[in-house]
Amino acid sequence: MPTARLTMASIVVALMLSVVLALPASAAQIISYEGNTSAATPNRISLGVLKRDDGRRFLQRLRIRYTLTCEDASTYTSGVTIRWGRGVRLGEAGEFSWDYPPDGEGSRSSWHFAVEGEIGFRNASGNVTTAEAILTDDHTDAQFCTTGDLTWTAERTDSRPARLTAATTPHRTGFTKIRVSGGVAEVVK
Repeated sequence: MPTARLTMASIVVALMLSVVLALPASAAQIISYEGNTSAATPNRISLGVLKRDDGRRFLQRLRIRYTLTCEDASTYTSGVTIRWGRGVRLGEAGEFSWDYPPDGEGSRSSWHFAVEGEIGFRNASGNVTTAEAILTDDHTDAQFCTTGDLTWTAERTDSRPARLTAATTPHRTGFTKIRVSGGVAEVVK
């Protein structure tokens, strides 16, 4: 029965992958930080940092809630969550900066976001600004809205092991999805 052999081979590959891929990741950690900006509540910030087993750190997630003030003095509450696949590499002292759109890209984006900071072992701090063009209430014109320059501070809230959650292996009829949870690998249909 080729199907039984193929299934058994997939399970063996899944088990081998769980051992090979889970062991190196077991020393890596995801470290979370939560904090506030210098603007009034509900302006909050949260960060997720991957610390690899070799000590290198990468900012992988940034979530911020902010209030924009527009030219006509109206306010607009918004927020953004940014997830980087590889992450933004932190410098030796934990420093980082990120802009969207990137300088020199010639983008005609109606939104600009810039964040910089330093992430230490127990806390983090930095600056953030965002600006965007927002339509007026009658939708006939746009106006400039910004947070202005805000400072932010955050404290470490927890850390957890970084684990592989899923992988795929090629196989004759497509792909076999393998889930690794709690050190146990299973083939997902």
